[in-house]
Amino acid sequence: MIRKIEHLFFCDNCKRTGVFNNVKLEPEELLGLSLEEIDTSVEFLDMKLSFPSYINAITGGSYISESVNRKLAILSREFDIPVMTGSMSVFLKYGEIKSYLPLKKGYKVIVNLSARNTVSELLKCAEAMDTEYACLHLNTAQELIQPEGDNSFIYESKNIKDAVNEFGEKLIVKAVGQGFSRGTIERLLSLGVKNIDISGAGGTDFSEIERMRTIEKVEAFPSIDTATSLEYLNAFDVYKIASGGIDTPIDTIKAIKSGADITASAYYYLKLTRMNKYEAVAKLKNDRMTFKKIMLLLGKKNLHELGGD
Repeated sequence: MIRKIEHLFFCDNCKRTGVFNNVKLEPEELLGLSLEEIDTSVEFLDMKLSFPSYINAITGGSYISESVNRKLAILSREFDIPVMTGSMSVFLKYGEIKSYLPLKKGYKVIVNLSARNTVSELLKCAEAMDTEYACLHLNTAQELIQPEGDNSFIYESKNIKDAVNEFGEKLIVKAVGQGFSRGTIERLLSLGVKNIDISGAGGTDFSEIERMRTIEKVEAFPSIDTATSLEYLNAFDVYKIASGGIDTPIDTIKAIKSGADITASAYYYLKLTRMNKYEAVAKLKNDRMTFKKIMLLLGKKNLHELGGD
């Protein structure tokens, strides 16, 4: 549980390198648009959201996590934003559920476990959180860097395939800040995965967090930046989730323009929990309006047009 607290602490110290630096946005004039015409809605799993973003996995399993999750639930409920739990491994290991429970008061909850967990364990978490949405994460580098981490990944493919059979198109498979290679994406598709979150390098990298936690110096492990990983994903017929450094309305615009169906962020929403409720709500509203204004400036009436370049 101490590790979960350390994750929150070191998250603020991760170097954020930025994403989509090579994506150019050009303003248009004389298109006869009004702000009221701009549609930012998106289909996600079996939901229709008003904005292409959801709260990615942040935390659980500690007393600090409970406070963070309570604030996330308020934002989730106020803006109809799906929220993914932090890894629920602590719940499975120790029976600790209290820190996760505030998220049940959010809009829609997605439970999250390692791909090393079985489908029965994933179902146990889904039942505890009263949800039908689930995510499995792949974090080989993070585990190998941890002194206490796992070093066997033999059953991950089986567990993912079992989860696909149980949850179908309500299952997401995600990286944890190191991105997915083309080969990894191909293997995920062969297992039947329909929703992939690349979670590329450039934002919160859990491998880097584990390096900061480790007393002995550990060399940086290879990773794939968000833009490159999304480029790989674009070659396949799969629902594309871009995360990893999506911190601003411009980041979200560029992600959709680069082929993403939706974006997700942990860092952005974690920062909102450091504000009071009124400040956080005001910032969310302002950022969403900025997003719409940029869409109008680009001459794009909806997300399909934005991503259709």
